Amino acid sequence: MPALEKIRNRSGLLIAVVGVALLAFILGDFFSSRNAYRGQPDIAEINGEKIYYVEYQQRVDETVENMKQHSGQTSLDDRTYAQIQDQVWDQLVNKLIMSNELEKLGLTVSSEELLDMVKGNNIHPEVQSIPIFQNPETGTFDPSRVVLFLQNLDADNTGRSRQAWMSFEEFLLQQRENDKYYSVINKGIYVTDLQARYASIEKSAKVDLKAVYVPYTSINDSLVTVTDKELKDYYNAHKEQYKQDLSIDLEYVLYPIEATDTDIEAIIKELKDIQEEFALVQDNQNYVSANSDGSYDGKFYRKNEYSNTFIDSVMFSLQVGEIYGPYREDNKYKLTKLAAKEMQPDSIQIAEVILVPKKQEDVEAMRSQADSIVDLINNGAKISDFANFNENQESIKPEWVNTESIPYGQSLLAVKTGKAVVEILPEGFHVIQVVARGKEELKIQLATLERTISASDNTRTLLYQKANNFASTIRTASDFNAKAEDFGLVKRVAGMLSENSREIRGLDNARTLIREAFFATEGTLVTYRNNNSPIFEIGDNYVIALLKKRNEKGYKPIDDIKPTIENNVKKQKKAKTIIANFESALKEAGSDIEQLAKEMEAEIKEVNSLTFSAYNVPGGVGIEPKINGIALMMDKGQLSEPIEGNNGVYVISVVEKHELTDDEMSLDVEKYNIRRILQSRTSSEISQILKDVAKIEDHRLLFQ
Repeated sequence: MPALEKIRNRSGLLIAVVGVALLAFILGDFFSSRNAYRGQPDIAEINGEKIYYVEYQQRVDETVENMKQHSGQTSLDDRTYAQIQDQVWDQLVNKLIMSNELEKLGLTVSSEELLDMVKGNNIHPEVQSIPIFQNPETGTFDPSRVVLFLQNLDADNTGRSRQAWMSFEEFLLQQRENDKYYSVINKGIYVTDLQARYASIEKSAKVDLKAVYVPYTSINDSLVTVTDKELKDYYNAHKEQYKQDLSIDLEYVLYPIEATDTDIEAIIKELKDIQEEFALVQDNQNYVSANSDGSYDGKFYRKNEYSNTFIDSVMFSLQVGEIYGPYREDNKYKLTKLAAKEMQPDSIQIAEVILVPKKQEDVEAMRSQADSIVDLINNGAKISDFANFNENQESIKPEWVNTESIPYGQSLLAVKTGKAVVEILPEGFHVIQVVARGKEELKIQLATLERTISASDNTRTLLYQKANNFASTIRTASDFNAKAEDFGLVKRVAGMLSENSREIRGLDNARTLIREAFFATEGTLVTYRNNNSPIFEIGDNYVIALLKKRNEKGYKPIDDIKPTIENNVKKQKKAKTIIANFESALKEAGSDIEQLAKEMEAEIKEVNSLTFSAYNVPGGVGIEPKINGIALMMDKGQLSEPIEGNNGVYVISVVEKHELTDDEMSLDVEKYNIRRILQSRTSSEISQILKDVAKIEDHRLLFQ
């Protein structure tokens, strides 16, 4: 029994941070390397064990780099970065919480297990899902690609690939440890016959009933008086319902940073001034990349394929080198040039030989072999002659491909039929021969210069001065309200913001404002601590905010929730009055529910097929869980005592009961279903329990 009690109080980590690893790093790095951080500022303390900011930020940076590599992006947006911060935080916190629990149970993962998860017989699904480990033609997992990747880890001189792999294997290790941990817990879940019986009754037993209903609204609020003592007594009796964590309430105004008519005219003029030069440019890709707010497209479009239908119709009528614009599209002004006009197919038939280096020193030799094969094919040799000349290769028979569906499709359009080229991809050197070309049609290539419509520096300066003028008039909270109206500004409210909140409705990323607000004095403007400026630039707005209130951790003050408490106390007093009336009426009506309704001058609601587990009581009754429970326990024809519900007071009479016999109950099925439901909740609920009982000090507010 003591062992089971220990198991019931354990949980685990289910946070995934993509990355990669060697076993020595996994087993020792997190704890042994932490000694190097002693004396550094900590971002958290878990049961007396510190998480240092340096190690936390290092993990964040590693994860960011890894995600950029996997997604092909050069940067991540604020929302994604914030999600990574939260994931790494949870990972480190759970690592410390779980390490002690796993040690108590003696749960570990051997090096053999880890190897089996990476390239053995039981490959982990996360490994199988990584694109570079999948066959590019079939999309299926290829274990040889894992081996090749591991053999070439050190080919990356930056060390990022090795670090990424180390982080990933650490994640796999933690997940396997947690799987074992939860498996122990799940195996201890036992469902009794009595539990299964009650579950069957709750779902299957049904009652038909009649209910005499008197709503609380039948008594006017003005007729019910509530004293301060009654409010305080109710508050004390229900205090646990009013717990709160530390939070703040803000009031704020916005100065939208928008382009003026003068700014827009300047953008149009700039594009017109550059138009002649753009028309003469030969290297459209480099010119657009250097001068445009948007990226170079380069795709060839057939008629009616381009997203802007008007531009599509215009550009097909132009000559190569001609330009249309400036024109406005969404929040940009554009110049679009007809860069090329060609007859092209949508698809081509190609055959491939892929040379795959097994180790770093093979790369140059493979490159030379690939070039040699291309030369031979271009001089009359057949690609089939090289299908099996090397064990480190794959051969792909001729197949038709859409040029847009492969990374090198556009470049292959320039290759003549029968000729070959080399394309270098992550898995190796692709020798590709163009065997045939599909039906050709006229296509155009466009080069577009874009200018985003945005406020000029001068406009931003003038707007900042206006915001500063408003802020300089604020001395008190009442000033904020009055001056906002005087300046024609709309005051907005953001309530119950926690220390780690990042968003305020209508603002892109308000983390900096929220963080600084926790260091402000109640009733004053929020300012940057480093320069005391009250103006925050958030997205396309200058924001000025006032710390309206600080809600301390503990229980909500009674004054903050007085209207809610007063309404609940009035409902209780109304219930007592209605119940007293019911009791008097019952003396006259006896067990006749029809007569009871007449005595109470109330309606009768008919409810059919009510089950214990029903969320809503049918027949227009609503959410009244007390009726569900009481009705199933009553006998047919029995009249209940008055029931104090959510919406009013009820007296019910059971008209019919539909109960399962023992033979109709499938106890084994019920046991299985209950056990499955409990097991599905194991990780989340026990993890939360461990966090609740752990002593966690969160210092993130000081750093981010």
